[in-house]
Amino acid sequence: MSNQMDNKLEEQSTLDSMKTAIDNTSIQIADLESHFVGKDDVIKFIEFVENMGKKSGVKLKTNSVDVESPTDDSTTIDKIHMTIETTGKWQDTFYFLQMLELMKYKAEIKQLKISSSLEPSNAELSVKVAKKPVSEWRADFDFSVPKMSQ
Repeated sequence: MSNQMDNKLEEQSTLDSMKTAIDNTSIQIADLESHFVGKDDVIKFIEFVENMGKKSGVKLKTNSVDVESPTDDSTTIDKIHMTIETTGKWQDTFYFLQMLELMKYKAEIKQLKISSSLEPSNAELSVKVAKKPVSEWRADFDFSVPKMSQ
């Protein structure tokens, strides 16, 4: 009787350990999945990026959005590839870049071009009128984020 009781306790302990391991794994999987755009959430992601633009204070124009699928069967992860253009103050442009780098999705910035959109002739006029140049910056972002394909 004692052996049966010991076996039952050991079995229960093993089951409890397995349940704990499954619960922990589920939490880790959910955390990992939160770094990927959901399979049906491309529109939500575009809106998310556009809201980052509003929050940072830049004007944002989405030039292109493509979903790139892997060329082989080694992965089930697609990528959302976006090209966007922003205009605004330097600090707002830089803040948007920081937000892009720190968002929960792992952004791979392929190319970034930042330039002052103030022409030299306008700079001279600006200095005469406002005593200092008014500077607006343009940034072209080319980046991708992982997306679950299944």
